[in-house]
Amino acid sequence: MMKKTLFNILILAILLFVGGCGGNLDKEKSSKKVITWNEIEKAYKGSFLVPDGSFGVKEQNFHYSKGAFCIKDKETIFLQGHSYSKEVRELKLPKTFNNKEAKPIGKWFDPTDNLQSTGDILNEYYRLGDMLILKNRIYFTKYSWYNFEHDYDSFGYREKSSTFADGKSYGLWNADHKLAHNMRIGGYLSNAPKSLKLDGVTFLAGQQGLSGDAMGRWGPNLFAVKFDANKKKGEAMEAIPLIVHPNKEKKAQDWNIANRVYSITWIETKNRSGVLVMFTKVYGDMWYGEADENNPPDPYGGEKGYHSTGKQLIAWIYNPDDLLKVYNKKLKPHEVKPIEKKVLIDLKPGKVKGEEEHFSIFRKIRAIRMKMLDNRLIMIQSSTSDLPKGFVFDFD
Repeated sequence: MMKKTLFNILILAILLFVGGCGGNLDKEKSSKKVITWNEIEKAYKGSFLVPDGSFGVKEQNFHYSKGAFCIKDKETIFLQGHSYSKEVRELKLPKTFNNKEAKPIGKWFDPTDNLQSTGDILNEYYRLGDMLILKNRIYFTKYSWYNFEHDYDSFGYREKSSTFADGKSYGLWNADHKLAHNMRIGGYLSNAPKSLKLDGVTFLAGQQGLSGDAMGRWGPNLFAVKFDANKKKGEAMEAIPLIVHPNKEKKAQDWNIANRVYSITWIETKNRSGVLVMFTKVYGDMWYGEADENNPPDPYGGEKGYHSTGKQLIAWIYNPDDLLKVYNKKLKPHEVKPIEKKVLIDLKPGKVKGEEEHFSIFRKIRAIRMKMLDNRLIMIQSSTSDLPKGFVFDFD
C-alpha cells in the first residue's frame, strides 16, 4: 500500500511539473473575462475634433484623411493628413473631451520617407496603411493601390532621432504567409497581447482584400507578426494567421464585396480582454460605377465605387482565447467566430443620411480606426468628406 501511495504521489508531482512548464500562452487564458460592447461604452470619456486648415503648409491639411494614426502617449497622437500627401502631423489632445479641438505640434512629415516597394506590383501609387508606436519606432504598413494577385512589400519603421519627425525610415519587408498577401496585411496595426509578445510577436496586422474600392472580399483578418529589422529589404517577416477568411467557401457569414473592415485591436485591461473589429456592412441593392437615375448615390456620398441602398456600422468582439488556440494550431483561422455582434448604426434601404437608427455613441456611418495605450482606447472616425473626429475611452 505504501509503495502504491508513493507511486501515485510521484505521478501527481510529474503531472503538476509538466503542467507548470506549459507555454505563456496557456497561462494567459484564465484570469480575464471577455469584454463586452456595453463595457466599452461605459468607458467612454468624450470626443475631440481635428483642426481645419493647413497651418502654414501649402495644400496640407486633414481633409480627405483616411484616419491612420498612432498614439505617442495618452495626450498625443500622430494623425495622417490628406491621403494624397502621405504625410502625418502630431496633435496634442485637449484636456477635456467635449468636442474641443486637438492642437497641432511640429511639422508635417512622411513617416515612410517615400520608401518604394521591391515587390511585383501593378503601379507605383502607394497608400500609407497604418502606424503603431513601439518604444522609439513608428512601425508602418505601406501598400500599392490596385493590387490583385501580385505580392508587395508592406512593413517598415521610422527610428526616432530627437523627434519622430526628424527620424529615419527603414523597410520595406514582406509577410511570409500566403494568406497575408494581396493587401490582407497592409491596412491596420494593433499592439500584441503580453502572451504573444513573450513568444516573440512584435505587433498584429491585417486588412481585407482590395481591388479598387472593393475592400471587403473576404472578411476580417489578423496576423501575428514577428518583426526582424535585421533582415534585408524585401525579405519576409514571419506572420502567423489568427483570423482569416481565405476564399468564398470559408468567408465570413453574410459577407459581400462592399463590406469594409476598418480596424481590429486587441483590448487588454486589468480585468477584461477582447479583440474588437469595427466595420461597415451593406445590405439591399449593391452596384459599382457612377451614380445615375438608375443607380442612386450611396446615402453617405460617393460618386463612383461600390454603393448600397442601405448600410450598418457594426462592432464584433472575439474571445482572445480562441485566437490563442489558432496560434497554437488547435483551431483553424477561418473557424474563429465573434462571440458578440453589435449594430451601432442602422440605415435601412430607402432611407437617407439623417434617418438612421442609433444604438451607440456614434452618429455617422464612417470609417473607424483604433489604437490602445495602457488603459486608454482612442478611435478616429474619418471619411472623404468630413474632418476626422476622435473618441476616447478610459478603462478602470
